[in-house]
Amino acid sequence: MVDKLLTSNDLKAIKKWIKKLEEKYYNSENKRDIARSELKLSYEEIGSGERRIVFDLKNGLVLKVAVSKTGIKNNKNEAEIYKKFKSSLRSHLAKVIDYGHGWIIMEKIDQQVSQNDENREKVLILRKKFLRRGMRARDIIDPSSKEPKWNNIRYREKDNLIIVIDYGPFRYY
Repeated sequence: MVDKLLTSNDLKAIKKWIKKLEEKYYNSENKRDIARSELKLSYEEIGSGERRIVFDLKNGLVLKVAVSKTGIKNNKNEAEIYKKFKSSLRSHLAKVIDYGHGWIIMEKIDQQVSQNDENREKVLILRKKFLRRGMRARDIIDPSSKEPKWNNIRYREKDNLIIVIDYGPFRYY
């Protein structure tokens, strides 16, 4: 399926970047800028963090490309969790469409979750449900403030669900 979503030039650029990333140390100050200049992808960048850059594929999907070794692990982890997590809670995870070494394509969900007490409680309950299913749902709650990480969750209107869009740090226990 990836051949219909990414061009061969995109895949070559990503592969080249990931190989460079694995061979060389980049400090956090410049790795995103270096990744951008190495990748030269034509997609709009809609987000970035310490570990990954997110591009809008303009077809209801996003491409996440690693900018750190942990980002490579997070992309792999999201793909594996989505593929193997056999629980109704999987419906709360952004759908993985395709992936490869250092990159992943997922459904794009735009709608922010309203930051109110009701939704705060829903996120806390969702985290507890994941724990009961053997999954540490890290990175949806800030460990120090105990508040939801609103940037890592979205609201999917078609099924009225809170969706986790960044579950790379999730871990089985």
